[in-house]
This record gives sequence, C-alpha cells and structure tokens, in this order.
Amino acid sequence: MNKYNPVVSIAKGLGIIFVLMGHFIYIKEIKTFIYLFHMPLFFFISGYLFNDHGIDELPKFVVRKIKRLYLPFVICNIIALPFHNWLCEIGVYSIDGLFTNVKDTLKYIFKIFLCIKMEDIVAPLWFLPILMTVTIIYYLIRLFVRRFKKTELMTLMILLLGYIASFILIYIGRTSGLWRAMILVGTGAWIFGLGHAYKEYEEKISVYCHNYPTVIACFIAELVLSGFIDINMIQMRFSNPVIFTVCALFGINVIIFTSKKLWNRRTRLSGALKHLGNNSLVILEWHYWGALITTIIQHNIYKASIKGIVYYNGSAKIAWFSLYVLTGFGLPLIISGLKQKKRAE
Repeated sequence: MNKYNPVVSIAKGLGIIFVLMGHFIYIKEIKTFIYLFHMPLFFFISGYLFNDHGIDELPKFVVRKIKRLYLPFVICNIIALPFHNWLCEIGVYSIDGLFTNVKDTLKYIFKIFLCIKMEDIVAPLWFLPILMTVTIIYYLIRLFVRRFKKTELMTLMILLLGYIASFILIYIGRTSGLWRAMILVGTGAWIFGLGHAYKEYEEKISVYCHNYPTVIACFIAELVLSGFIDINMIQMRFSNPVIFTVCALFGINVIIFTSKKLWNRRTRLSGALKHLGNNSLVILEWHYWGALITTIIQHNIYKASIKGIVYYNGSAKIAWFSLYVLTGFGLPLIISGLKQKKRAE
C-alpha cells in the first residue's frame, strides 16, 4: 500500500462505514465491537502514509497540516455556530447551552480556534486537531532519531513512553481538558507509529498476518473481546495499554486484509468503498447534519421531543437506522459532488 494505492482508499472506506455505524447503530453489542478498532484504524493509516522525504522542511509541513486538518475543524465549527441556539431550542443540544450574550459567544468562538470547544453537530471532528498534533510530534521525533541507526526502533520506544504516560494520566484521574487532549495524542501517536512501522516491514508482516487463518482468528478474538472490553477513545475508556493495542491491531489486520482482497477482485463493491474512502473527510464533516434530517423527520412523525442528534422512537428501528445511514452518507456525498463540479468549472 502507498498513498495512491486504492487499497488505502478501500480501508478508509470500510473505516468510515464503521464510524457511521458506531454513531447510528442502536445495538450496543455491535457498537462496542466497532469501537475496539475504528478510530485506531485512521491513526494507523495516517502513520502508514507518513513520508520521511522532505523531513527538513518543518515550516512547510506544519502549514500543510494546518490547512488539511486544523482549518476544516475550525471552518465546520464556524458554519455550525449560527445554528447553535436553534439546535438548543429543538432539543439536539442542551437548553443550558444557549448563547445569551455576545461576550459568551465570542469566548466560545475563541475556544473553538484553540480546539478546546466544538459544536456537537461536528463532534466527530475531534480527530482532526489530535491527528495534526500527532503528525507534527511524529515529524519532530523522526528529525531527532535519524542520527541513530535503528530509527524505527528508537521512534517506537519514544512513542511507547508517551503511550505509557497517557495511561498513567488515566489511572490518576487526569482525563479532562488539556489532560484529555494529551491522552488522545499519546495513544494516537502510538498507533500512528505502529502504522509507519508496518509500512517499513509490510512484506514480512504480510506473510504472517495476511492469511485467512490469522485474519479469522483476529476477527473471532475481536468478537470475544467485545463481550468483555469497552473502549471509547473520546470518552476516555481505554481498558489497559495491552488490551487497547491488541484490540486495535486485530481489527486493523482484518480491515487491511479485507481491503487487499476486495481490490484484487476489482468489483463494484471495491469501487464504491474506494469512493467512500476518498471522501471520508467530507463524510466525517457532514454525516451528523445528514442524521439530523432523519431525526427531524422522526420527530414530526411521532410528535416526540428530540433527545439528541441520533435517537430512536417507536419500534421501526431497522427502518430508521437505514434512513440514518442513507442521509448520513447521502448529504456528504452530495456536498462532495457539488464541490468537485465547482472545481471542474
């Protein structure tokens, strides 16, 4: 795999499907299974795509990451701000969150620019500033370790220290505010580093890990672990350092193996997944807006109060889940299509 290899896009496509299922599914067991690996997958892929070439161009690198990761986070939050009070009034947000004066609103906007606050309608974008920080830290580590012979080992050792420090923060109860961001960076950087190490040794690893017996064993183990382990990165539920890494790698191995097999077959399914993967950022940005459409339809049919961006009334849960998926994917893909059409003009 490399940046332009469709296998990467298919893996991202599968990943973004799991992200939406995790947000929309009403079956707890499936949600728990998905959360074992779906966000680590994106850190892993990002690490895989990290390129050591041009390692001396730090300012250019930082500017690229700001444009790619920080600006979408800020812009999507600013777009959501005019709807904030309306979302409070209809029940999507807590009524306590109403903006009542200019001063509080400006403070809130300032915190968005600092990545301290974000609108719930774009809450999945927490991943972007964390990934930006992880990528820049990883870049600096690579600058430091290149003087040593075993750069990959040295990099992983440094990342492992940060990973262990993250769990120490969790165990002593420092899991809010800046501490929470540090934990997410520490855990994300570890998986990011494993992704880059995988790229370096992909051929050897594939011999042992990318075969049906190993992948089936990983999948079964993941299913079993999901019955005992509850992981949610943004909610600071990591179990322990070993379990978090094992669950992440088992799920990632299944996804990468599946992506390679799908691309080898060159079916319509692989083409569709590749398209989703290429639009994964747009889907991440806009899928909750699509879900809101379904929630408002549900609200008007059942005449019940709205209790969040995604919730279920009545017994037709499968039908509503299907509509959540349709609008969750549909709106972002329409927006992506319109953007591409505008660029073509």
